[in-house]
Amino acid sequence: LIGPLANQPHEQLGTWIFDGRASDSQTVLNAFNQLNGQSNTFFAEGLGYSRDHSTKGFAAVERAIASAEVVVAVVGEESILSGEAKSLAELRFPGKQAELLQLAASKGKPVVMVVMAGRPTGLNYTQHLADAILYAWHPGTMAGPALANLIFGESIPSGKLPVTFPK
Repeated sequence: LIGPLANQPHEQLGTWIFDGRASDSQTVLNAFNQLNGQSNTFFAEGLGYSRDHSTKGFAAVERAIASAEVVVAVVGEESILSGEAKSLAELRFPGKQAELLQLAASKGKPVVMVVMAGRPTGLNYTQHLADAILYAWHPGTMAGPALANLIFGESIPSGKLPVTFPK
């Protein structure tokens, strides 16, 4: 399990949380530890937050990937980047997230990309690096268990996408 949003309880709440509390959130890392066991979950953020440009955490990511059978990369945008008056010049993942995904893909293991964001992002820059993509948006307090259940096959992802992703 890698990525700057895998263990960020506030960021999964999104922009319109009003009185939401990060302390009520269950992260993807928490859920993986519960479902898969802490000794079977290898975690490294790689980046401190979604806009981080430092790659100093990439060595820890390489160690986590070396121990894993599958890489789950939780990437996207911090909640503050979405909402009104939050336009961006480009729809690429901010910071060094594309490089993090490239690192994961270069190790020859299946990569599941989980995206937490409040808008459609430019997946055309990174979709080729993943074997599966699960677009979670900003999924709320129970994001961790919901995403873990989907990734581990306890539930089947379904839904209709009411937006278009730019190319």
